[in-house]
Amino acid sequence: MAKINPERMQILTMLQEGKISVSEAERLLDAIGNGRSQPSEQRFLRLRVLEQGQIAVNLRIPLELVQSFAQVASVIAGMSTAWETVASRIEAGMDGRIVEFEQPNENRKVEILVE
Repeated sequence: MAKINPERMQILTMLQEGKISVSEAERLLDAIGNGRSQPSEQRFLRLRVLEQGQIAVNLRIPLELVQSFAQVASVIAGMSTAWETVASRIEAGMDGRIVEFEQPNENRKVEILVE
């Protein structure tokens, strides 16, 4: 079950009790980011490239900056996976390993994780 932050719960309770309207609740939820991660719960994207069993690249990026680094990451890792697939999985709230693939001819393994 997903954990609901206290601010979001308070807004939903006020809505349920009729203390605020639906439009006010929407505005407040937007103001707190629709209950997404707070700074203390910041999420990161990790790009890890292993070559011949050794870590060649171990990049950790705050999710807020991921779009800016998407092209860089694909160049570093030589990835053939479409970035749109990764982005859609992250937007859907996936955690852990998002993508993993191997390039056996080059003895390379690439992992993309959300932490």
